[in-house]
Amino acid sequence: MKNLVYITVFLKKEMLELMKLFLLSMTLYSRTDTFDILVMTSQEFVNDVQYITRLLDLPIKIFLTKCESVADAVINRLHIFKYKDIEQYSKLLYLDIDIIIQGDITRLFELEIEDKIYPIREYNRTINDNLHYGKDFFDFSKIDKNTPAINAGVFLFNNSKEIKNLFQIILDRSSLLRKENTGHISLDQQLLNYYGRELGLIGNDSIMITHIKLINTDAQMIPISPLKDKDIIIQHFIAGNSISKTKKMKEYLQHLIDSYSMVKSKSKNTSNQVEFKQYNFDKGHIFFDSSESKKLITTWQNGSYECLHDRVYIISWCKIRHLVIFSKGFSRYTFVRLDNMIMGSEYQNNVN
Repeated sequence: MKNLVYITVFLKKEMLELMKLFLLSMTLYSRTDTFDILVMTSQEFVNDVQYITRLLDLPIKIFLTKCESVADAVINRLHIFKYKDIEQYSKLLYLDIDIIIQGDITRLFELEIEDKIYPIREYNRTINDNLHYGKDFFDFSKIDKNTPAINAGVFLFNNSKEIKNLFQIILDRSSLLRKENTGHISLDQQLLNYYGRELGLIGNDSIMITHIKLINTDAQMIPISPLKDKDIIIQHFIAGNSISKTKKMKEYLQHLIDSYSMVKSKSKNTSNQVEFKQYNFDKGHIFFDSSESKKLITTWQNGSYECLHDRVYIISWCKIRHLVIFSKGFSRYTFVRLDNMIMGSEYQNNVN
């Protein structure tokens, strides 16, 4: 059976920018042929989601579901067992989109897990700290108030009846609380903490903590580079609004791009695949001179190119740098302008 990574995109168009950064980092740092990618979204986002994934040459599946409020947006991830093809998958990994990938996600699916959920523990937070971790629901005569709280932005689980039942219990309780207008927020995380502990379905978080780091953008926490720790696969940018998160994620993605050739130690140079070829670029063209000269001839000004690893290149002219990811046959490429992360794609021009 296959494995599945799934994400959600709802309500705000700013979420698409986060999704773009997330998927770009996945394209650069993880294999994507060992699992399927599913986007849970609503109809108004479908065209945008498909445009971004086409640019990155990422095959995805879409699961349409209604979303009319923030409460819907956060709880919808638990509707995953309603997906029509769910039985095709053995393990599932839910990921928020305020995440940068800096390692191979495949390694998470290789972990041995029980029929429990495997989230990440919140740093220095307990279930008694605040309402976000289910404080209102626990009976502290039966559970230690210093029990670590979990974050609901990343969790790995088996496709099992135990997890399906857990999610349905949470969905039912969430629906009841919303009808009662209790004012609870982040119900997914509160109830996942509560029922996960109550039913003994939270797995050993030491399995995930090695590979996932929570970066509190409000607390000015600094992500840990893969140059320092290659075990880290996911950097999750928590707290803050979408604008501050986008800024921090862009800054860190710049670092990952600059570090790319050093992280990919077994570098594969494919310059011979692009030399003496011309490609369209905007309203002009770019021409890759010999792999020895690394000279880039453009409509605007001459520049240079460098193969970072395999089909990933940096091209530059007029003091502007672009990341370029070629397709397998080098007939097309996706580009990302590094000073503003604007993305596009172009094709080879057969005139050499």
